[in-house]
Amino acid sequence: MARFALAGLQSAAQVGRFKNPLGFYNQTRDVEFTRLSILLPQSIYFDRIRSLGVAGDGISLYLEERMKGGNLRAQVGIGQLRHEHDGGRFVGALSAASATARFDSQDPAFGDGEFVFQPAILSLQWNEELWSLTAEYHHVDGTGWLPLKDNPDPSETQRRWSMLLFQLAVRF
Repeated sequence: MARFALAGLQSAAQVGRFKNPLGFYNQTRDVEFTRLSILLPQSIYFDRIRSLGVAGDGISLYLEERMKGGNLRAQVGIGQLRHEHDGGRFVGALSAASATARFDSQDPAFGDGEFVFQPAILSLQWNEELWSLTAEYHHVDGTGWLPLKDNPDPSETQRRWSMLLFQLAVRF
């Protein structure tokens, strides 16, 4: 990793494998204290393809501007624009990515396949001393992560829909 700093603006470039900045919890989802619940929303933090979503190989650029009203961060690669106001009391982030996985079968009985993952996630958080309120919005394109027990007839599911998730955490 190479780091640069100039009058409040910090930047860095990473080459290799790095954690993907999707939503609030993807980069730290293995650290239990950082997430507020046992289960994370599967439309955003999809455990079935966890290895594709958590980390990626390539180049990532990171910029941070420290301002009077808070910190503004941007990460390009799999992208996230994040603003923290009042020392992290209010946090907002917009995350987006595009990843494609292909399978070329040697056996014609199986056929070829392709998986496209293009999330866009809006995350908002309000933190106080004894509680945190988090909201995340995600437009969903697909039904692959829906449980079959709850949706036994695939023809009755909708491919495109929106999910708004709220989470309140109270600390004692």
